[in-house]
Amino acid sequence: TIDPQTQVILVSGSDALLAGLEKIELDAIDLSMIPEDTELTLPIVMPEGITNETGIQEVKVTVKFSKLVTKTLVINDIKTVNVPDGLKVTSAAKRLEITVRGPQAAVDKLTAEQVTVQLDCANVQQGNVSLKATVTVSVESVGAVGVYNVTATVDEK
Repeated sequence: TIDPQTQVILVSGSDALLAGLEKIELDAIDLSMIPEDTELTLPIVMPEGITNETGIQEVKVTVKFSKLVTKTLVINDIKTVNVPDGLKVTSAAKRLEITVRGPQAAVDKLTAEQVTVQLDCANVQQGNVSLKATVTVSVESVGAVGVYNVTATVDEK
């Protein structure tokens, strides 16, 4: 939700620009990066040629995850993909704790086998590297929360 005091602002501009203006979109919010209910401040960015006459430059947005719960699962199968020819990648982590969020009924039934973790090794070079893990949940309406990185060693085969 947006703070009610800033849901409506006064703008000015040419008739042509104002005729096509029905709303002003704020920056996208990546809910997977927000672990719990929170309040954010987002800038109001006006379309070109439109002027914000109210002087309000930002809005407060409240994010609430009502009717959603979280669960932490231990994933023991971390896959490497796109490993360049002639190299081998060894993950330092043999298991990874992943937090997921979704409706209670779906999260309660979720098992670790329904979550996959992949490390994209397409651009790795020899040495110790930190790889971003891509987490996929095979249950509709349930998704991973947060960013997961895994340290790995890249050697010649």
